[in-house]
Amino acid sequence: MRVTSDPEVAKMLRRFFLVIGLGSLAVISALADIVNVSLNGSVSGYVEVTVGCAPVTPGCVQTPYGDFLTVSDSFSGTGSASGSAVDPFNSDISMAASADQSITATPDALAISMEGFISGLATGYSGANLNDSVAVSFTLTQESEVQLTDNPFYPQYFSNSGELLDSTGNVILVVPSFPSVSASTVLQPGTYQLDDSMVAFAPGNYTYLDEEFGLDMNASFTPVVPEPRWAILAPLLATMLGGFVVSRRRRL
Repeated sequence: MRVTSDPEVAKMLRRFFLVIGLGSLAVISALADIVNVSLNGSVSGYVEVTVGCAPVTPGCVQTPYGDFLTVSDSFSGTGSASGSAVDPFNSDISMAASADQSITATPDALAISMEGFISGLATGYSGANLNDSVAVSFTLTQESEVQLTDNPFYPQYFSNSGELLDSTGNVILVVPSFPSVSASTVLQPGTYQLDDSMVAFAPGNYTYLDEEFGLDMNASFTPVVPEPRWAILAPLLATMLGGFVVSRRRRL
């Protein structure tokens, strides 16, 4: 006699696959399900070194305060960019800056990371600035609570801002520009945009500069509808039924 022809075994197999299906649906419904994620980011900056010069030097500018030569560099890009300026008379006098950005997306969370560096040895007339901004658009498939957390880290000369907008550009939620501040609200299914930006600068001085700036924004999404109580039991029941079927088949 074929084991698969046993009506009891066939019945148990149908129950087994039914419980597995219900358990899978429960697990899927517990996720916010973020889809159609796209990134639009930009990085830009400017560095300059200003030093004293002889009037006959090409590019030397006469001012009421003396004669000065300025060497500068501006830069921009997507994802990352950098620039530097060096004193043509003394290569030890310089300013350099760089910045980069990235995003990580999962079905129920978004993470934005931005980082910048300013370093060098420059005179009191030199300086640098960085601008780093990210706009992430996404579609939320079910009503969920969003929790935004912005974690800036910086020594000084820094500002940041974060906003959540709807599909028409209206601001829904603003994250205050303070370290490790969180904000939350409930979102309906639809398309949204998450904006985050930082601006950093460093004035030139007669000491060595080595400044690091950064910003980490995390957005987590939790469905408003609670997970059914039996969702946790579904995988356990499936395992028990599977073991019962295997045991019965062995006995037969």
